[in-house]
Amino acid sequence: MLNNHSMLTDRLPGPANAKARKLYRSLKHHFQAAKCPICSCYHRYGVMIVRGDFIEHIQDINNGQLAPTDLFKLKDAKLLELDTISARQHRITIVELIPQEQPV
Repeated sequence: MLNNHSMLTDRLPGPANAKARKLYRSLKHHFQAAKCPICSCYHRYGVMIVRGDFIEHIQDINNGQLAPTDLFKLKDAKLLELDTISARQHRITIVELIPQEQPV
């Protein structure tokens, strides 16, 4: 898991990725604390379903700031998976929060 600062910095190094790292921490915090009328969090799968305006909600989660390239940086670093379910529903999978299967 990416619980410490250095692991996240290793995946997204340098000052050019500072906003992407902040966005990741904001998304993860929202997922873990979510009692949100716009999205549903499924902890068993590490998935957040966003209903409505996806970009607007992500901006709200990130204190009004969002450069769409930051989402793609997170996706390219394999920290998030982004899927469109429909025009008004999107799935965000926070990869590190997907439960790992335990050996039997």
